[in-house]
Amino acid sequence: MFENYSFGDLLSNIYKKRILNLIAFLLLSIALVCPLVLQTINKKTITKEGVQYSTYVAYKITAPESDNINALYSRRGYSDFYEKLLVSNLNGAYLFNDVSDKDLSKMAKELDTSAVTLKNSNADYWDKKVVVNYISTNLGVSAKILTPSKAVNDVIEKKFDELINKYKSVYKNVTIEKVESNYSKELSSKENVNTGYSMKKLLVKVFAIEVALIILVAIMNFVMYIFNPTINREGDYRKYNIKFVQEIKNNNDLLEVLKYKINNENIEELSILSSNSKIIDKLNDLNIDKVNIVKTNDLSNIMNLKNVILVEEYGITRYSAFEKLLQNIKNYEKNIIGVLSYKL
Repeated sequence: MFENYSFGDLLSNIYKKRILNLIAFLLLSIALVCPLVLQTINKKTITKEGVQYSTYVAYKITAPESDNINALYSRRGYSDFYEKLLVSNLNGAYLFNDVSDKDLSKMAKELDTSAVTLKNSNADYWDKKVVVNYISTNLGVSAKILTPSKAVNDVIEKKFDELINKYKSVYKNVTIEKVESNYSKELSSKENVNTGYSMKKLLVKVFAIEVALIILVAIMNFVMYIFNPTINREGDYRKYNIKFVQEIKNNNDLLEVLKYKINNENIEELSILSSNSKIIDKLNDLNIDKVNIVKTNDLSNIMNLKNVILVEEYGITRYSAFEKLLQNIKNYEKNIIGVLSYKL
């Protein structure tokens, strides 16, 4: 079953049909890559701009100079405790526990989020929106609040004040008091949110598609070849007991061989047949004495022939079609002069 198959023949088929394969590859590329590129280019960009409210609060710590709390809180002293106190309570459950649903919804809208998200927010959500730092050892703690909502800033500042007041007497002889807050308002810079692909991602996707298409075209060639293999070498014809097999490059070679056969074998009339009509189309312009080009392989045409020469093409002629034509010629005992085959 597999005597007519080989990997080399498959590669020969792909090479023989390189123009057709290239056209198929380009058409598939246009069909798949162009929409992706156009989608990327035309992807809408969301532009956000608005007001950012900045609140800076600081709490000053006064501690006895003789206190050495470094052993407990590294080099930050009492400042470490109050810093962690504020950060650990930076969550929606504490910040908005006494805010009405109406006000919370308004704040959420100003932050471009939902009330549920605010209520369930944690320190990760407030990262870069609220920055808490200690001020040297035992000197104090500060917080910078930066959001698009003044109401949110005010709520956070209020909650921080409540925490500090609640724990201001936790250490003996240590006091902490709020320093005057600073407020500012500024227009935020434009923030472009690119909802499309980056150029790098686009190129990677295009490359992946092109590689997949190359594989697809190769698979298509393999499927066509495996179910209907082509003849690719001289030996493929000789196993049909055809003694004269000649490879030709062009129609000039064909004419020379035909003249030689007619003159040397005293042939009065020679008919050209082919298992592929496209090969016959190449011979339409040929005009030579005693040569008849048979355009169709109907039995009625074959019956009336005497001397036959087959013109085929490596990588185009298929075993099944050639064997069918050859059997019909033999059925009516026609004289087979040989096979002329265009090269790959």
